[in-house]
Amino acid sequence: MVIRSAGNQIEVVSVNPNGPAQKAGILPGDLLTEAGGVKLARKTTAECVRLLQGKEGTSVKVRIYRRKTDSFLDFMLKREVIKVFSLQNGGILPGGIAYFRLTMFTSTTSADIDRFFKKHAKTPIRGLIIDLRNNPGGLLEAAVDVSGKFLKPGSLVVSIEGRGTKPVYHSSKHVPLYPDLPMVILVNGNSASASEIFTGCMKDHRRAVAVGTRTFGKGLVQSLLSMPDKAGIRLTTARYYTPKRLVIDKHGIMPDIVVPLTPGQEASVMIRLMNRPETPPVPGDIPLDLQFERAYELLKGIILFKSPEK
Repeated sequence: MVIRSAGNQIEVVSVNPNGPAQKAGILPGDLLTEAGGVKLARKTTAECVRLLQGKEGTSVKVRIYRRKTDSFLDFMLKREVIKVFSLQNGGILPGGIAYFRLTMFTSTTSADIDRFFKKHAKTPIRGLIIDLRNNPGGLLEAAVDVSGKFLKPGSLVVSIEGRGTKPVYHSSKHVPLYPDLPMVILVNGNSASASEIFTGCMKDHRRAVAVGTRTFGKGLVQSLLSMPDKAGIRLTTARYYTPKRLVIDKHGIMPDIVVPLTPGQEASVMIRLMNRPETPPVPGDIPLDLQFERAYELLKGIILFKSPEK
């Protein structure tokens, strides 16, 4: 599972399909309160990870608080080696609209997207929905590579700027594979870091419409300085900026079309997607997923508007 620090608490952002957390019944949005008998209040995510990790085959007991039901629940997690697949729920929806969900931006994400389009090469694709909801980020290089698939060569993806140093600019480098494909990106409050870089880039270049809710707002470059007695100081040395010089950190990316979901609706949507990672949602399949329905209807309208007259 992917976790993050939320105030003084540890929140579950997403749960890997068929992993120990999902098998046990942990859901996105749950708050981890104990792990291995240790209370997690005021613990960092790194400290929590150390308590959760261990030798394959061993178990750890965790306690969570589920806000949806206002209850505390205990789970026994059996540790496993986790395989993370960055592209899930891929498929072609009615009307030739492609859909896939990116769980993280990893070293394989760019190739995963290429394999997806190669797999569906014989199907006319008229639009694309990229679902970045609950995507905590990942590799900057992956976000830049994926952005380059949809932009003209040399287009600015993100800049990194700090005090006393020269700005670093990351631009698209290759001939785009899908330069004119209409796109909608789904985001929410758990879309962070590399997800925000990609979304901000696509918005600023008017290559995609973002639908959902404001993203998390994580866009700092930090350096760790070692101190005596094994202590350390983490210093912020730079910030990420979108092509239009919007600050990501603490601001997030505001979608073009805001479609809020309740915590219960968000949990139901993610449960459906994680339980069937090999298949995409279809219109009407998840009645509570108003964000997906809005994205799908929006793309249908864009495709109709761009279609040549008969």
